[in-house]
Amino acid sequence: MSVLVIIDTVLIALLSLLLLAVLRSQAELIRHLNAAEPGRHGVEEGDRVESALPRLRPDATPAFDIAGSTLDGGSLKVSPIAGQATLLAFLSSGCLTCQAFWQDLSGAAREVLPLDARIVVVTKDRDHESPSRLRTLWTADVPLVMSSRAWDDYGVETSPYFIFVDGHAGRVVSEGSAASWGQALSLLKDSFEDLALTGVDVGAPDERRKES
Repeated sequence: MSVLVIIDTVLIALLSLLLLAVLRSQAELIRHLNAAEPGRHGVEEGDRVESALPRLRPDATPAFDIAGSTLDGGSLKVSPIAGQATLLAFLSSGCLTCQAFWQDLSGAAREVLPLDARIVVVTKDRDHESPSRLRTLWTADVPLVMSSRAWDDYGVETSPYFIFVDGHAGRVVSEGSAASWGQALSLLKDSFEDLALTGVDVGAPDERRKES
């Protein structure tokens, strides 16, 4: 009996060591996967933000109206395809990297943007945000709409993220992340200069939309 007890004890110890090794390997694999896909978990403070507002094919991505709510709980609809150009700023109350954007939101709104565009802030729905925190961050001279549906429609997976919509053509002209308002606005202007070199007339009415 004592021999069987010793054998059982050794087997249990070996199985425990094997299980511990498997768990460690799984944890290491998950850590590497997370590091390879930072956009899935948002941008944390101190992370490097790249690929700010790259130029896209001007007719590649359609834009959508945004329906959501205000901080007071009322309904709000923003139409980036109604003619006026719009820079959609996808921000969050819990995103550390977004704090600098919230702080200088009024200053950014006074900047002269391409096509005299307006800035509209888009957050997720109330169950994903802190309305009380947003009240301390938001400035009333910039429209804010809470709409998780808009994040899905535009394929936004992280914040801060910016999408520039040509209101006349109803299409996305440029999109991407940036580390500051200065960088976002500068790269946005650069993308328009790049489009001008290709002969693309951004801001002109889209004949296809008129026909439809």
